[in-house]
Parts: sequence; structure tokens; C-alpha cells
Amino acid sequence: VADVAGFDVAVVVRTAPELARTIAKNPYPAASGAQLHVVFFADEPVGDVLGALDVVEPAERESLRDPLIEVLAQLERLGLLAHVDLAKLTAPSLAFEGIVVHAEAVGPGVATVVLDGGTLRVRAGLSSLLGPRGAPATSSAPASAEPSVVRIPPGAVRITTVARDGRWYVSLFYTLAEVSRRNNGQPVPDFGHGIRAEGGASPSAGATDLLRALAAFDPKRVVELTDPEEMRVLHDYGPLFLPRLEAGAAAAKLSGVRAEVTELLIGETPQPDGRARVTVKRMTVAVATREGQGELRYDGTCLRGTGVMARFLTPGLCAGTGAPSAAFTLSMVERDGEWFVAPARTLLDALSAQLATLSQADLDNLTGFGLVGLLLALPGGGTANVPTVPTTVPVPPGPAPTDPVPSTTRS
Repeated sequence: VADVAGFDVAVVVRTAPELARTIAKNPYPAASGAQLHVVFFADEPVGDVLGALDVVEPAERESLRDPLIEVLAQLERLGLLAHVDLAKLTAPSLAFEGIVVHAEAVGPGVATVVLDGGTLRVRAGLSSLLGPRGAPATSSAPASAEPSVVRIPPGAVRITTVARDGRWYVSLFYTLAEVSRRNNGQPVPDFGHGIRAEGGASPSAGATDLLRALAAFDPKRVVELTDPEEMRVLHDYGPLFLPRLEAGAAAAKLSGVRAEVTELLIGETPQPDGRARVTVKRMTVAVATREGQGELRYDGTCLRGTGVMARFLTPGLCAGTGAPSAAFTLSMVERDGEWFVAPARTLLDALSAQLATLSQADLDNLTGFGLVGLLLALPGGGTANVPTVPTTVPVPPGPAPTDPVPSTTRS
């Protein structure tokens, strides 16, 4: 061919025993030759971490991709992870063999793929991805060179997929929701006809409504204010869990528990990707219980309690010495002219900001703990001798904060 056409044609050669093994491993023995095709590759297919995100539901991918990259960059800076290029990072240590699956329709545009069997071969450990501070000091034993084989029991793995614009994607959130629904014996929700999204007229308005709904024990309003793309799963599955939450909120109110946002000062900062960050600079929540009354006061640096709330926050949750002032920040996104909170993006942005306040010297105080030590260094994780980490990033330069918000609540 090269002599006639001027280019080489790659050829993959298979021996008779190799072809026999391929036929023996056919997961679709009932398929005819017109329905079943086998493709041989010269080398094992190579994927990458970022490429794997392409199969994730687009709105979920949009919220997870950039924050995950930033979190991994912070872990690398701290020496907890080795330097990795996510665009080139593959998973040569994992191999699936003999996987057999079937799909179960859940509802319109939602289906669960069930693994009916197969094996997972773990060829090497993940220690090569850890940095010098990533592994516990006690984990000095060399990893076994022998691969571990895990047999996947039929039905043990269920991955829920969703249809978007004519294509099917893996959904992390719908997978979790379906596992919970099945475990609790609940009916299939009416997809696309759940809780209607209702955002705010601006990022600040949406964030204000959310904080007031949380204080007022209004779970339905909280779901309404979540991003209908990233958190479509909450809007679809909300009718299944809201009755229990609303019953609990009603019981709390009957017992005399009340809460109301009486002071709120926020700042709004546009982001390059079209999102916005709303930072709470000052907030006071008045709380009433059967034991008495009190307040939760947040001043942008510390969260303190007064009255009956003092016993829960004594002396208060504050940024540690040398740490920048803490800030409570929400990631907001616009959909059709309304602004919603993006919970997953908010949490990952907060984690990245927490990591950014740590230094390698901080982690030196946790020698021997590795990634466990990192968890101890984060707020509420333990009593490690490191500065308390702010919950989110300090307010970056941007538009001036809004005026204090009136204390009226949404009925």
C-alpha cells in the first residue's frame, strides 16, 4: 500500500488463541453478526481525568470542573498531592474486564445502567499521586506488585444517566438521588413537574431570599432558589423529601422555636464566567426557643452567640491568628433573567478558599497525619494546633456592598 498510495496502513494482528478468548468473553452471545461488532486497538485506550468529565451531565460538569482543578492545585501547593496534569492524567492502575450491563428506564429522560457482573482489576496503588505530605508516616510499606481483582456482584453498581439535547450523560446527583429513593422505597418522581424554580431579581436578592428561607425553616423556598440546571435533581426529587422536612419545621415552630434575619449586609462581585459571588459581611439572626431568646451574630470575621445561643458558640467561631478575615460567600448563577444559588459550586469554592489560607508550615504541625491532618485543620474537623480556616474567601475588590436589608420575611 505504501508503494502504491504513498502511506502506511496500520495492521493489528491477532492470533487464533486471542480470537478464541475474544469470542469467549462476548457479553452479548445472543447477538447476530449483523448486530455485534468487535473493534481491536493497537494499544490500551488512554483517557484522562478532564476527558472523563465530558460524560458528566453538562450543568454538573460546569459547576464541578473549574473548582475541582483549583482544589487539586491547592493540594499540590501544600504537598499533599504530587504534580499532575489533569489533561494527561490517566488511570493505568484500574481495568474493568467482562463488564455486562443492562439499562432500566426510570422516567422520561432518566435511566439507570446496572452492572450485571464483571471484574475490576487494580494493578497498582494510588500512592504515586500523593505528595510528600500526602501519605501518613506509617504507610512506608511498599505496595504489592500483584494486582487485586474485585468481582462486581450483579446489581451492586447502579449509575443513573439523563438525556440532554439528544445525548445521554452520567449524572452524579441523579445517581445519589436514585439510590436514596430505592433504599427508602419511595415512588418515582414526576420528572420535569417537581418544584418550580423561582430565583431573585439580582444575585443579592437571590442570596437574601435564601438566607431568610433558611432562617424561617422554609425548605420549599430553599429548593426554589437553587440552580434549576445544576440542582435539577432537587427540583425533580423535592416532592419526595419535602413533606418530611416541612413536618419537622412545623414541629419545631410548634415547640416555640423561631428564627428571623434581623440584619444583613452583603457585597456582590461579578465573576468573569458570568456568575456572581455574594458575600455576607454582616448578619444577625434572632432566635427564640422555649429556654429563652438570643442572637447569632456574624461580623465577617467571627460567628458569636448571645443569650440562649451563647452556649453553642463560646467564645465564638473566628479566623485564627494570622488568617485573613472569614467571609461567607455564595456562588450565584443567572438562568433566564433570574438568579439562583449554585450549592455544589459554592461548597467547592469554599473548600478551595479554605485550602488557600493554609501553608505548608501549618501542615508541618500535623506530621504523620497526611490528608487526615488536613481535615483536622479545617473548621469543625478537630482540635489540631493550626489557625482556624475561614469558611470562604475574603471579599475581593468589587462593587460596594448593598445597604442593610430590611428585616421583613417572605410569606
